[in-house]
Amino acid sequence: GTIMSKPLKEISDDVYRRALEKCWAVKLDTQKTFPTLIDEWITVEKKKLGVPYSYLAYPLLTSISYCLGVSRVKLAESYQEPVILYSLVSGRSGTNKSSCVSLFRNIINKIETNERDDKQHIFDSGTIEGLMTTLHENNGSVLCAVDEFSTFLDAMDKNSNGNVERSRYLSLWSGSSWSKKTKHG
Repeated sequence: GTIMSKPLKEISDDVYRRALEKCWAVKLDTQKTFPTLIDEWITVEKKKLGVPYSYLAYPLLTSISYCLGVSRVKLAESYQEPVILYSLVSGRSGTNKSSCVSLFRNIINKIETNERDDKQHIFDSGTIEGLMTTLHENNGSVLCAVDEFSTFLDAMDKNSNGNVERSRYLSLWSGSSWSKKTKHG
């Protein structure tokens, strides 16, 4: 899950509150989205944290996608797609977004302590080179759980000329192979 806390333009608290109420009023059809047990877990956790359902539902789907590793969905005999999901939880400061990100980081860490090797599978800060190294070391399966999306975007452009590295996002988005030439010395 990723979070962006800076709005594109300043709006009044009243306008923001009304817009937020409209967003929170949008209901996922949870009976069709999640099995009952998972829906009940989300409902309990959202009450504990005081957050909307979406603050947990979308990062949960992304975490499940990560747990599937390099699995692919076969859409046709000759067409497969990786099971890659992205989510962005957006809200003002103080709406408990960070607690939701931490919840899923902790769950994944517990799973990995029991199930996997000692490699770091959660990427939460660093540069595009660091992300590339982490992807390589983990067979292309990494959960990128950053607390501030704008900080993540800025970090991905470090050591690049202009917006060169942003072209990598399309490769990351689709799960296609990519490489980067680095200067040593």
